[in-house]
Amino acid sequence: MPTQNVLDNLKQYFITQAVNIDNNYVSSNPTGHPTDTGENREDLLVAFLNNHLPAKYEALKGGKIFDSNGNISEQVDVLIYDKNTPQLKERVRTLYMSEGVGAAIEVKPNLDNSALKEALNKVDSFKKPIKSIVAGMSIGDVKKNVYSGIFSYQTAMDPATIKNAVLEKYKDVEINLCIDFICINKKFIILKNNGDWEHKNIDGIVTKIEEKFIIGDFKELSLYKLLMLISKEIGPNYLGGPDYSKYINI
Repeated sequence: MPTQNVLDNLKQYFITQAVNIDNNYVSSNPTGHPTDTGENREDLLVAFLNNHLPAKYEALKGGKIFDSNGNISEQVDVLIYDKNTPQLKERVRTLYMSEGVGAAIEVKPNLDNSALKEALNKVDSFKKPIKSIVAGMSIGDVKKNVYSGIFSYQTAMDPATIKNAVLEKYKDVEINLCIDFICINKKFIILKNNGDWEHKNIDGIVTKIEEKFIIGDFKELSLYKLLMLISKEIGPNYLGGPDYSKYINI
């Protein structure tokens, strides 16, 4: 019973965080016009992430990702970067080595059809720089493309419509180059299926999910789920690394 109380408190804490970030976003934009928020939409997400990410990583606003082959991305709204990786902080618009980028996030105030198309094209560029990694021992394949997605505060689009648009865009694209997530605060997350997602029915029977993208109807816990998914992604996939899988499904 005490353990369940702790998990209930954890849920309520992150529900409150999601409500707070939403309220702060709305209060910073009294006219309701997206451009009036300026860079505040990124600031709010950066602050949330830096209050909750593993200490090794830092959420940063703005910059481009590059690799050792000279590939470079478009401007990224929010990056999650390994603080043990070299940085180029003296540049006004910083460049980040792909090997140190844990995640790249395009932030939208309100996701509509136009914003979705624009954001998906930006995310395509985040996938171009390749990580050069030497792994002596790993669990599964070492991922060489940056974990990338979209975060939006609001949308009038239903998740099925967004999912269909994503499926159409990536119908002929290999899975590692597809967007990894689309998170709408307090609503849902659309997730790329790397083949490790399963469904357990009421009888306990487990079946593999075959769909290329799946909808997670997480509602007020969507922001928490995104944090845990990113934390799982940036954790090392070698023996002895932390396992965040159980926390995702509380």
